[in-house]
This record gives sequence, C-alpha cells and structure tokens, in this order.
Amino acid sequence: IAQLQASRHREGEVWLVANNYRKGDYAPYVFRTQDFGKTWQRVVDGAKVKGYALCVMQDPVQPRLVFVGTENGLWISLDEGQTFAQVVNG
Repeated sequence: IAQLQASRHREGEVWLVANNYRKGDYAPYVFRTQDFGKTWQRVVDGAKVKGYALCVMQDPVQPRLVFVGTENGLWISLDEGQTFAQVVNG
C-alpha cells in the first residue's frame, strides 16, 4: 500500500494506492471506498492509464477533480475517476 488519502469532502470516503512493480506487475491500482472500508471499488483502468500508480489526490475544493501520478506521468479525472486523461507537455 503506497498511500491512503481520506476525502476532505465526504465522511467515510478514502482513496487508496497500491503497487506491485517489484514483482513485475506494472498495473495501476487505485481504489476508493465510500463506506468506511467495507467495500472498495477499483477506480483506474489499466488499459487506459499507463504505468504503476504512485499517488492519488482529490482536489481540496472540487471533489470531482482527481489526480493520479504514475510512473508515466500525471493523469486527471473530472468525474471522480470514471475517466482519466494524461496531462501532456504543451
């Protein structure tokens, strides 16, 4: 487990980053719970977000804005992790 980040917006919501790259698994693992950890939903689709996940951050003002850092750069979601786009130079 690389990171646990409690939401500033909703009680019981936590974002979690896990990685397994040391064993050759470079998939991004980002999960979210909204019920104090009883159930977890995988947020990042490894087919669309490239590289193992290093960190996740929910915007402190806009709860739908989520950032994920991977080994291949920064990814942004405007819909609480339903879709992600890579931030590119320029």
